[in-house]
Amino acid sequence: MPFDLHMNFDASLHQMVQATVTVLAVINPVVCGSIFLTLTPQLAPAPRRRAAAKAALSILIVMVTSALVGLKVLSIFDISLDVFRIVGGMIIAYMGFDMLSGRHTVVQAPPPDGDVNARGSLAPLIMFAAGPGTITAVVTLAAVHKVCRSLPSPQLWSAQE
Repeated sequence: MPFDLHMNFDASLHQMVQATVTVLAVINPVVCGSIFLTLTPQLAPAPRRRAAAKAALSILIVMVTSALVGLKVLSIFDISLDVFRIVGGMIIAYMGFDMLSGRHTVVQAPPPDGDVNARGSLAPLIMFAAGPGTITAVVTLAAVHKVCRSLPSPQLWSAQE
């Protein structure tokens, strides 16, 4: 039988779990939660949920756009995937060492005194969660999974020989 559905499902499930763990490790939801709570201390629960949904949607848009367009941008600038992986790994390592040293802080200027409608910007949260490390991971995962999808399954390799 040239096509084994069970084997392809196991491989795709493994790839999905691997991609999910990688993205969650880079995004770091615990730190994102603390950044969000730091940026929205005065919001009531309902506006806080709306702000969280907007931030999550913004992060999702950045990640999906990176996955869909990232390889094309790399090819336009004639950057190989290997070079992108190395530089991206260096960026992720720098971010990790920065976090370990405790120098990573989120600072936001307080709103003007007379402005009661001033709301905090969630830009630091979005830049942290959908920053260079996340974009590198998403583009690399998209490239690896695109290559894996284009290869024939191992069952087909043995059937062709």
